[in-house]
Amino acid sequence: MTQRKQFLPFAMPSIDEQEEQAVLEVLRSRWLTTGPKVLQFEEEGLLEWPGHVPVKPWLAQASVYVLPSYYREGVPRSTQEAMAMGRPIITTDAPGCRETVVEGVNGFLVPPRDVGALAEAMERFIEEPSLIETMGRESRRLAEERFDVCKVNARLIEYILG
Repeated sequence: MTQRKQFLPFAMPSIDEQEEQAVLEVLRSRWLTTGPKVLQFEEEGLLEWPGHVPVKPWLAQASVYVLPSYYREGVPRSTQEAMAMGRPIITTDAPGCRETVVEGVNGFLVPPRDVGALAEAMERFIEEPSLIETMGRESRRLAEERFDVCKVNARLIEYILG
């Protein structure tokens, strides 16, 4: 198993540039006075904020998967992939996204477009890093239970054939 970087806890690929900057600013403002300096982490190369990227390589490095979507997108495949890789999830309480999280069990749901709530959910993992492992295990369990392709196909065939 590839060792994850302890200093790169979040993968957040699906966010537009304006929201990306807003989240970064909230995190910076909160951590400039109360803890590690996010800006300093960026300058030192300890934190990367890559924006839009292919998901799988980043999931391998990330400890937590963040999808702050506000679209009605069905159940996001990227979130299912993160769950299968044993990553806790932070996503919005929006149709499709909410089906991937059992609040407080394998991650956190935040209101769509609520940058403050998103930053708070991310901070929970920074302040309580033990949640990463326990919620990650639950994500894997839920992925196997809900999204295993063999199980989904069997349910679909049963539904179609009656």
